[in-house]
Amino acid sequence: MTKFRVKLDKIRYKNDQLFTIAVAHSDEEVPEKYRNKGLIHQLTLKGYFPPNMSTKYLVNGDFEKNKYGFTFLVKQYEEIIDMTENGICNYLSSSIDGIGPTIAKRIYQKFGNSVFDIFDNSPERLSEVKGITAKGIEKIIESYKSTKILRDIMLLSGDAISPKLCGKIYKKFGNRSVEIIKTQPYLLCEINGISFITADKIARGINLAPDDSERIKQGILFVLKEAENQGHVCLPQKELVMRTLSLLNNGFESQVVSVPKIIKIVNTLAMSGCLLGDNGFAYLKANYFDEKDIAKAIVRKCKESTDRLSLENIEKVISEQEEKSGIKLHDQQREAVRRMVQNRFCIITGGPGTGKSTILQIAIETLKVLKKLKDEDFLLVAPTGKAARRMAETTNHKFESSTIHSALHLFEKDEETSECDICTITQKYVFCDEASMIDNWLFARLMSATERSAVILLGDPEQLPSVGAGNVLADLLKCDIPKVKLTKIYRQEGTSSIAINAQKIRYGDFLLEYNKKDFQLRYADSEEEAANLIYSMFKGKSLTQEALNEIQILSPMKKKGRLAGSTELNNGLQEILNPYSPYKNEIKSGSTIFRTGDKVIQLKNRNEIDISNGDTGFIVSVADGNVVVDFGFSKVTYDKSELDQLALGYALSIHKSQGSEYKTVIIPVVTSFYIMLTRNLIYTGITRAKQNVILVGDKKAISIAISNNKQAERYTQLAARIKEQLNNE
Repeated sequence: MTKFRVKLDKIRYKNDQLFTIAVAHSDEEVPEKYRNKGLIHQLTLKGYFPPNMSTKYLVNGDFEKNKYGFTFLVKQYEEIIDMTENGICNYLSSSIDGIGPTIAKRIYQKFGNSVFDIFDNSPERLSEVKGITAKGIEKIIESYKSTKILRDIMLLSGDAISPKLCGKIYKKFGNRSVEIIKTQPYLLCEINGISFITADKIARGINLAPDDSERIKQGILFVLKEAENQGHVCLPQKELVMRTLSLLNNGFESQVVSVPKIIKIVNTLAMSGCLLGDNGFAYLKANYFDEKDIAKAIVRKCKESTDRLSLENIEKVISEQEEKSGIKLHDQQREAVRRMVQNRFCIITGGPGTGKSTILQIAIETLKVLKKLKDEDFLLVAPTGKAARRMAETTNHKFESSTIHSALHLFEKDEETSECDICTITQKYVFCDEASMIDNWLFARLMSATERSAVILLGDPEQLPSVGAGNVLADLLKCDIPKVKLTKIYRQEGTSSIAINAQKIRYGDFLLEYNKKDFQLRYADSEEEAANLIYSMFKGKSLTQEALNEIQILSPMKKKGRLAGSTELNNGLQEILNPYSPYKNEIKSGSTIFRTGDKVIQLKNRNEIDISNGDTGFIVSVADGNVVVDFGFSKVTYDKSELDQLALGYALSIHKSQGSEYKTVIIPVVTSFYIMLTRNLIYTGITRAKQNVILVGDKKAISIAISNNKQAERYTQLAARIKEQLNNE
């Protein structure tokens, strides 16, 4: 890292978390290769530090190149105070809330150069200064301490923690922050964004004993949290111990933590209720109760008696609805409608073109007649906003529809804390589409909220499992609960190559049907060739936003540096479809440039404004540090601090596309992606297309994907719990 002594000349941006972008004058010469416009002593600073124009700083960090030159990223800072009357008064009046120029001068006249000793050790003496009240002293000292403590946190943590996380530490622990870092660094793991690895790095820096019980405890919890991030709801207890053993001894020449010590702390955590488990598995407390609650709710609904409707009457009404709608149901579809009418819980599965949307309409109309229900007695939900809106379109917007999060009034902060007030669903029937995407946490809350409702799940088990922990749909399908599997293809009277090839992929058939109408293969031998071929499809074309919405590039990989991965494709497509122009405003966030006209994707649920993870839109305005995005159904304004919720949306990872549909999907499939090529990944990608699929790659890579049907095992006991309870009742 490089150091400079600087004084701020101009503040370009600041927020209340001390994030600042400023132009500064440096005492030292800026190395020639990093100079902007040839200026020897000028720097553009970006980072977390107080934006004080009258204070000198010693800043420590690195240079970052961007479109306009070089920016100096501040990773650490120290305030350099000129210990003269003028220097101290300037610092007090510009840096501390509650002190203006007049009060600053009075403080200096009273205490002279001892002023900071007074602030640190005898703040009550500030009452001796005319114009400062007892309430004013509290405000002054709080402001002084927060600035000083934030600086000390940054110095203590070195490069282990980003300046932004330093702010989170202060927010969490306040005046105790420095003491926590020095004596109990593993408590930092309580902060979202700070992992055990980070806290352990700090602890090693202060020479904390490697077999400290708090270190072992946090190591155990970290292993379970990491397992959760990998999709596991629990871990076998033996595996938990061995993973923890490997983690805690990593980097040491000899074993510093033994198995007996780990088992001892595991038992302590179990006795305190922090860890729970049975049948040889260990759980974080919340995951344990979520899984048990799901099992209880499923079994209860399966055992609940429904209205005793005669089969003859059910068949009669189904036939009436067939005649009314002009739709003739296949035997499988008819059975699915019957199951939905007869049960309080059931699952309907099927691939694209098998008629899930058709039977949804027929089932609702049949239920309305048989059970004398109204439109307001039905709720349609899905994990993503696009899927929920698609359900609404399928049913002509007659029924209330929303994301599961919105229906339950769940917010992003609820997912971080696992604490929330579940709103009760009042509708009598809840239909949930894209069930393969639902994780354990969300499903537990859905089942809790629908205690009085019948729940119908619709989904495709061949798609990728949920991003979050659990394998809910797959687990439920292992149990003896009401379900119907749709296999007959109806889309375009069975002639859709997309639906036909999806079926082939499901069953491991390599002989896909290629044609120029709706399923193409364009040959490319490498990532570079695949990327260039994709770019060639867009070069020289002026596409409307409507057209860009109908075409989506989906990549098996996202990683930066992969030429046909979604990150690099986004950068290339931005330059082709929406290049730099002096007539278009733009703003940089991290390494991403957002420009007026760009296609973007929302990365987080914001249910308070009904915007969901996965929604795509277009930037219509960039001005005064704000970005306005038009999602088609809503316009949302983002300030600079909220831009991490957005990413360019010309190309998406296949994982991020779940729950969405597009007219045309373009997928690079090359052998260098082999580590990511699996059957359910390629299946999920092509089933996002409604009318046209273009694979860019070669048949060998496609065969690798289709032949790889190995899905990473996810540790859960949901199926076992449901089976056990069904057998016991």
